[in-house]
Order: sequence, then C-alpha cells, then structure tokens
Amino acid sequence: IAEIHDAGVVHSNLTTENIIVDDSNENTNVSVKIIGLGSASFQNNGNGKLQMIRKDLTSLGLIFFEMFTGQYPFQVKGENRLLSPNQLIFELTCKVPLVIAKILLHIMEIGGYT
Repeated sequence: IAEIHDAGVVHSNLTTENIIVDDSNENTNVSVKIIGLGSASFQNNGNGKLQMIRKDLTSLGLIFFEMFTGQYPFQVKGENRLLSPNQLIFELTCKVPLVIAKILLHIMEIGGYT
C-alpha cells in the first residue's frame, strides 16, 4: 500500500475482498496483491491526499483486525457501525500481544486503549 501511496494514488476501497494472498509457491515466499483499483484516485492535493491515505490505513487496520481475530469489526457485516471500543479492545487483546493490539487500535482510530 505504501508503494501505491508513494505514487500519489489512494485505493479508497480496501477490503478483504481486494487483497489476494498467494502462498502456492513451493518456497517460503508469499505474494500479496491489492486489487480493485478501479475506485482508486490520483491525489496531488496535500490535505485531500492525507485524508484519503488515512482512510486507506484505517481500512487496513480493520482488515488486520478481522485477520487476527477471525471476527468482523462491525456490528453487522456491510454496515459502518463498529463494535464498541471495549469490544474491539477485548477481542484484540485476547488474540494478539498488547503491543500489536495498541498499534492496530491506533491505526483503526479507536481511543480508550492506553
């Protein structure tokens, strides 16, 4: 995602459906591809670009939450209402070390975890 942002492009629609992990190689290399760039946009405006990058990073945090906990971070799939901060903190700290949980909560912009 950093390479996309460095090129001045923001994805704007990062979801688990837009990430493909290929571990079919016989060696230990894993390939990760981000697809769905049809909704991506080129941003050269400083403030607008930062807001869009922030949205991409927040989305990435939500994807990591789902990956680490096996649970969707929203109350109902397809809605934009997150679980309560206490539920998010509880789910993460039960599954990953505290330092990783804090990083993810920060990326997801969830307060109250310090």
